[in-house]
Amino acid sequence: MRPTDIIGLTFLRYFMSRNLLRLTSIMFYIYYMWILMVKYNSIFLVSLIPTTSLLGYLIILLPEGYILDRFSREKVMFYSSVFMSLVYFSLFIFHYLFWIYIVACLSSLLSNISSDIFSTLIKELVSYNNMSKAISLVEAGRGFSEILGIALGGISISFLLQYFVTLIAFLSFVSIILSIPKKIVTMNKTNKYGYKIIIKVIRIILGFLLIGMIINGLFISLDVYAAGLFHMVLHTNSVYYTLFLLGFSLGSFLGGLIGIKISRYLENVYFISLSIAFFGLCFLIISLSKVPI
Repeated sequence: MRPTDIIGLTFLRYFMSRNLLRLTSIMFYIYYMWILMVKYNSIFLVSLIPTTSLLGYLIILLPEGYILDRFSREKVMFYSSVFMSLVYFSLFIFHYLFWIYIVACLSSLLSNISSDIFSTLIKELVSYNNMSKAISLVEAGRGFSEILGIALGGISISFLLQYFVTLIAFLSFVSIILSIPKKIVTMNKTNKYGYKIIIKVIRIILGFLLIGMIINGLFISLDVYAAGLFHMVLHTNSVYYTLFLLGFSLGSFLGGLIGIKISRYLENVYFISLSIAFFGLCFLIISLSKVPI
């Protein structure tokens, strides 16, 4: 059965548009972190890339709910692609260090808007009978765009230095075409939940939320650590840096594919604790090793 038989062409258009923006954002992230490390030999300057990216996410976090309720979501998704394309095209004109940080901030902001809007549109685009298949496709697309973004970012460092900005600008332009607004006929009625229910759910999962935030923060710090490790300590080229980051995304993608099938065997507090401990031990060994592979 083809994907169009399950979820429809409108879903696929927005799906591809959203993943293209995410792909370009990751490409930018990977590419400039290595470029700044090589050019300035400064871990601090490299760390400002994920810092400004996070700032972009935080800036849009609070007003985003108002934007989604106040304006047409399809149009907001379309204009986020338009502005993303303009932001990347600005790199043809401005080459200053501070502008790279501004673009990192705006890229993260617009990419997150596109992703969040797409998430809210799924219920309107897909029937309940096909919801699980659509969600599986969304998660697979998210993982694949991350893998491809890291790979293309690494390839650009080695082979496409002069064409990198052209490439991300072109991909963002394709995203504009794919996200041209179309009036959506809602397939499902949306249930509204009050703040009391939402707060109750958050209280139940607060512990896991805090652990998730800490682990996510550590993953971001590893991106910076990898650039410094492979360039300043191990003196390797960008291939090892790319493969190091690609390993996380590939593992996440494969874990997402098999996780549903084996999740009932992993729903154990001891297993989760041991997994986190083993993860930390592995990175302790890596930090003491001088072998790039």
